[in-house]
Amino acid sequence: MSTAFKKAQKLEKLNKSKFEEDLDEKKQIDSDSSSVDESSDSDIEDKKQDQSLNKKKLGAKDLNIDDEQDESEKKNEYELSAFKDQDPLSKDWKNRQRTLVLCARGVNSRFRHLMSDIIDLLPHGKKENKVERKIAKDAIDDLCFQRSCNNCIYFEQRKKSDYFMWLMKSPEGPSIKFAVQNLHTSDELKLTGNCLKFSRPMLSFDNSFDSSPFLQLVKEMLSQAFTTPKNHPKSKPFIDHVLSFSYYDDRVWFRNYQIVNQHEEKFTAEDDIEKLMLIEIGPRFCLQPIKAFDDTMGGEALWQNQKYITPSKLRSRKFEQFVKRRHQKEDRKQYKEVVTKGGHDPDAYLQDAFI
Repeated sequence: MSTAFKKAQKLEKLNKSKFEEDLDEKKQIDSDSSSVDESSDSDIEDKKQDQSLNKKKLGAKDLNIDDEQDESEKKNEYELSAFKDQDPLSKDWKNRQRTLVLCARGVNSRFRHLMSDIIDLLPHGKKENKVERKIAKDAIDDLCFQRSCNNCIYFEQRKKSDYFMWLMKSPEGPSIKFAVQNLHTSDELKLTGNCLKFSRPMLSFDNSFDSSPFLQLVKEMLSQAFTTPKNHPKSKPFIDHVLSFSYYDDRVWFRNYQIVNQHEEKFTAEDDIEKLMLIEIGPRFCLQPIKAFDDTMGGEALWQNQKYITPSKLRSRKFEQFVKRRHQKEDRKQYKEVVTKGGHDPDAYLQDAFI
């Protein structure tokens, strides 16, 4: 029994020693992990400090670069100041007028080319797809609202030969209907004049537009539709052409001219008006006012042209004259046959003509 008791005591001592060794190992592992965590936290803080310093350095460099860019931009502005408008009242784009240009379905190619020429003259213009003529009255206000336009120029064609143009303010009106006559596109004329695309035009109206309230309305609507707003993003800060509107023979005559120096020299600030001359560019057309309304394409009639004759009436008159000449020719032919068959002189019908 003594030997067995001794063996049991030895086993207990061995188990105690193993348990103590395991505890010591766990304590060492915990101490190592805590030291690692402390070192990682310190490393992260050091990295953050380094990043903040780098950001400060980069910010200072960016500020220096921005200052250099601002100086270069100022130099460029100073160099280009001679080519811009002198003493602009404001550099902001305040006049937000836009003009919607569209046509009815069924318009021929010649009228479409005229519409494209007008769009090229309007930097603030917006082109829209063709519209059905039956729903144009209801659709134009919606299209103007979607495209943020308060002016509209609408072209339509009837009976394949009659051209009309509507000039209107959206959405409250007024609107004026014109008959387009004597139209010639820029490609058709082949004139020598030329101007910068989307440059600002100078509008010219003769004194007759101030003679009546209706013509004053026409002048105001044309000026709002064709005037390029100052500092418009698409416009060029140059004035090198003139849009001329003249009122003659109860019609508005449109012409587009280029401003050219007569002596073929560069322009200077001391140039005289006598050196300048105008060369026609195109297009050219004539507008005969028909009727004015207080709403878009309808409403109460404000004015009506009593001298206007519809194209269908003109064609019917021409046809009546043709029929009249034909009847006169047939009557003369029948009279000649009657005179010659009755035994009279063959030249008797000529003698009757001179009596």
